[in-house]
Amino acid sequence: MTKNQLIIGIVGLTLLVVLIILLTGGNKKNTTEITPTITPTSAPYKSDTGAVLITPNPSEQITQTQTSILRNKAPIDTDTFILDFDWKNIYFTVKPKNANFQMFEVTKWLDTNGYGAIPINNFKVIK
Repeated sequence: MTKNQLIIGIVGLTLLVVLIILLTGGNKKNTTEITPTITPTSAPYKSDTGAVLITPNPSEQITQTQTSILRNKAPIDTDTFILDFDWKNIYFTVKPKNANFQMFEVTKWLDTNGYGAIPINNFKVIK
């Protein structure tokens, strides 16, 4: 056997081994891949404080919106009274401009100006 024949034999044998490994998949084990199934829960969302968040009903939303808008516009000076918001005690203050003042004037003004959903007990008359 010549040197060239020996090299051709070794290369051929190496190629044969590589081909067998590639065709059989090497040392891979026959496994099946398992994909986990994630099922979401429907637990109520809680805020950072631990309180469960709720959505107010439509009438409460209207009251809250009107209160917020009026609170941010205060103080308001009308012909018969001055309306302000007391941030410390969290209610509206009404300061009458004349001695004949009646609380229905506030109610009428609220209805006329689009704040009719705010309860009248949120207003305190101060002298």
